[in-house]
Amino acid sequence: MFKKILIAQVLAFLIFPVITLAFTESQGSAGAGNVCNGYGNGITSTSTAACPAAAAPLNPIKLKLAVPIPGLEAFSQGEGVTINNDTLPQYIGGIYKFFVGIAGILAVFMIMFGGIQWLFAGGSSDKISSAKETIFGAVIGLILALCSYSILYFINPKLVQFGTLNISTVPVMPGDLAGPIISTTTIGEYCPHSGGQDAIIQIVDSLNGKVTYRMGGKGGPPPYAYASGNCDCGQCSQCCPAGTLCFDCSGFVGHVLSCAGLTCSHCSGGTEGLFTGAESVTNISGDGLTVNGQALQIGDLLGWLAAESSDGSGHVIIFLGNVGGNGLFADSNGYNKNAGKAVMTFSISQYQNRIKHIRRMPNL
Repeated sequence: MFKKILIAQVLAFLIFPVITLAFTESQGSAGAGNVCNGYGNGITSTSTAACPAAAAPLNPIKLKLAVPIPGLEAFSQGEGVTINNDTLPQYIGGIYKFFVGIAGILAVFMIMFGGIQWLFAGGSSDKISSAKETIFGAVIGLILALCSYSILYFINPKLVQFGTLNISTVPVMPGDLAGPIISTTTIGEYCPHSGGQDAIIQIVDSLNGKVTYRMGGKGGPPPYAYASGNCDCGQCSQCCPAGTLCFDCSGFVGHVLSCAGLTCSHCSGGTEGLFTGAESVTNISGDGLTVNGQALQIGDLLGWLAAESSDGSGHVIIFLGNVGGNGLFADSNGYNKNAGKAVMTFSISQYQNRIKHIRRMPNL
């Protein structure tokens, strides 16, 4: 009986009714305002052109518990909590405290049950002995529950130290080829071929949902000789979905700069043309606003050569400006080759350890 009580106490820590986790990804919506401030406070523009409604480009992923758990109230209130490096340690710590509480309640219940057994034993030595075993086992279980932290710490302190996790971004699959860039306005994107740096944000915003990634794509029709695999419109090398322009990374930044009326003599050479002989990057600030101690300007291009990448592909990103004290960047990348999914905006942390070169305005 004593062994059964101990086993029951251990199982109380391991078995719990199913907790349904509702993971919701904030979709964001186009809000009031314009692209001059639509990417967050900090980006400013002196352009007199009207700015279109902005969409939030960086949407945090939320975690919300469908079943509230004591000690984890923040996980079930409102929209839940934003998933970051501290979310899992907080969750594990809360679950641990919750199970300790459950174990304590079960132990008290078993002590009461043993007392009732003893009370109604009627002088039977066997029943009294069984009641004593129940009470003793419950007390031992309660002690184990309350002292579990110390026991685990004694075994290995790291078992109870729920430190911040270092979560790395899943690498994307960038790449490009050299080739002439075609800057057209056939899909209704904003492409005035003027406006300079002030127009870049508006141009990128107008291309959101309208660019499809194709290796070697420069804005022209198929075929794209190096675009392998199948896409939502058929064989990737043979199709560019209707209503979109097909670009690789250098084709995209070249198109944006051309639409802004800015000259990028190196863009048609792909990343090899952009970054061969370009300024080497030795330091990028954590906020993504300075490189090698010099402030970035809207339109600056950063990236790396194919030979400097483990996947054998070069890549280029364009600086959009200051967003609430952090740099915002955009690119066309090949993580998703389906229609209109190529343009992405992000902070420097996505590529900080990979950036090797920079081309600064106006020497593109």
